[in-house]
Amino acid sequence: MSHHHRSQEAVRPLLARPLAGLAGLGIVVSAWMTVLHYSGPGAAFCPQGSGCSQVDASPYSTLLGIPVSLLGLMGYGLILLLVLWPGFSQTRRLALHLTVVAGFSFTLYLVYLQWWVIKAFCPYCVVSTVVISAILGVVLKSKVTLPGTPPGRLGVLSLGLAVVVVLGASLAPTSFSSPVQQGPDVADFPAALAKHLRHSGVVMYGAYWCPHCRDQKEWFGEAFEYISYVECDPRGKGGNPTLCQEKGISGYPTWEIGEKFYEGAYPLQVLAVLSGYRP
Repeated sequence: MSHHHRSQEAVRPLLARPLAGLAGLGIVVSAWMTVLHYSGPGAAFCPQGSGCSQVDASPYSTLLGIPVSLLGLMGYGLILLLVLWPGFSQTRRLALHLTVVAGFSFTLYLVYLQWWVIKAFCPYCVVSTVVISAILGVVLKSKVTLPGTPPGRLGVLSLGLAVVVVLGASLAPTSFSSPVQQGPDVADFPAALAKHLRHSGVVMYGAYWCPHCRDQKEWFGEAFEYISYVECDPRGKGGNPTLCQEKGISGYPTWEIGEKFYEGAYPLQVLAVLSGYRP
């Protein structure tokens, strides 16, 4: 047995066992998130107050018409295939390395969207982020090299791939399917939506000190005057804590749309989708 063959056999258990387990976990989580996506907003098995519905209902939950969770499922499936396919060569390890780098980079971009744009975190998304991070850690320990090139070239290639993935996603926002087009007169959209929500019996429950409630009000601007708003803190103006308790409100803001409750500050386009608004 050659030294090269022995080195590959020595590395393979380090990669295959933890990676197969992590990829399997990623597949389970992504599959569950896909089920949630197709079950629609407010699915009963989406934890109350978790931000799950808020993230899934956002315009960023799909890419080119494909649910991001389904893309994750395919990515984890590819990782598992690369790990378990017979004949684990250096080329296969390189493909695995680049696949994981691309997946991790896109995941970081999704984390950015949840933190700064959607302002909510889905617990399943957090688990997936931890899983892909762990996979990256294991892959980096494998010390993959790019055949026929200096060792540092792989680092440059990985960084370049990460930049391409992140910039490609951030500079092409139209690639994310937006469920509602605001129409040519964007300035009228907040007011038109707010009036629609009021006429549809939609109610927002909040508290005067709640920072996310302030965010929600700022997104509507002056049009927020049309929103049916219930102050849940007795110290706030017109406070009605009794009604909030009767409705089971536990977090602010909470939107009552139809017979369902959605906790969190929602982008206006998401509220339009949830309430059935059509411009």
